[in-house]
Amino acid sequence: GVGLMAQHGGGWHAIRYAWKKSREAGGFWKMYKALRSRNACKTCALGMGGQKGGMVNEAGGFPEVCKKSLQAMAADALSGDPDQLADRRRALRSSSASIARLWLEPGPTWRAIHAVTAPTLVLGGTADALVPARVLRHVLAARPDWRGELITDRRHALMLSEPHEFLAHVEDWLTTHRRAA
Repeated sequence: GVGLMAQHGGGWHAIRYAWKKSREAGGFWKMYKALRSRNACKTCALGMGGQKGGMVNEAGGFPEVCKKSLQAMAADALSGDPDQLADRRRALRSSSASIARLWLEPGPTWRAIHAVTAPTLVLGGTADALVPARVLRHVLAARPDWRGELITDRRHALMLSEPHEFLAHVEDWLTTHRRAA
């Protein structure tokens, strides 16, 4: 299971908290890379896995992370570093180029879509300019074994703009999927 050492002992509350701190720190991926690095907790020197790699507790359990370390890393990320702004600009240019390649050459994407063997939930928004609703419908028609939901008036990054709504859809899918298995 997912663990976050806090008053609530983990679970969905811990995931929501980690997601919130990640957003404050400039994004989930940035926080994840920082947490997975070979380091110690910034506040207590425990709970991060040290040289085993981050998010590993003292007993070897993964994923585990100290709430105080999440807070410290989020605060560090908000430092206003000019290099951080440059990194964000590079990331935006790179993701824009990647999306353009997908639009111009969809073959590799379709091959990847057809190669997926895991149970899959696809969430999309009717106001998504990057992956229009018609594209999502087309993908879901090609993969009737996937569960997909188009959410009215939502844009591309539902997990960032509406994390509670996103988590509600994921929780429902996980519950349904567990019952089916």
